[in-house]
Amino acid sequence: MEAKDLGKLKSTTSAIRKSWDELLPTVKARGGEAEAKRFSALVTQAEAAKTVEDFGKVFTPILDEVDNLEGVFKKAKK
Repeated sequence: MEAKDLGKLKSTTSAIRKSWDELLPTVKARGGEAEAKRFSALVTQAEAAKTVEDFGKVFTPILDEVDNLEGVFKKAKK
């Protein structure tokens, strides 16, 4: 079962990278340089993960950082 989960986690990480590469210029343009740097580092960590446990350690911080990225867009609307 873990091998199947690992495949899904790697696939999810690839999708995150693809989406992030598309969104990154917009985040930076809205003044989110610090947030962009932190999120990029987390995505790189996820890409380096080798075990389900490795993914577990990085996915929670990724979800937390998504809240900060949302803040960049909310702040830019004001």
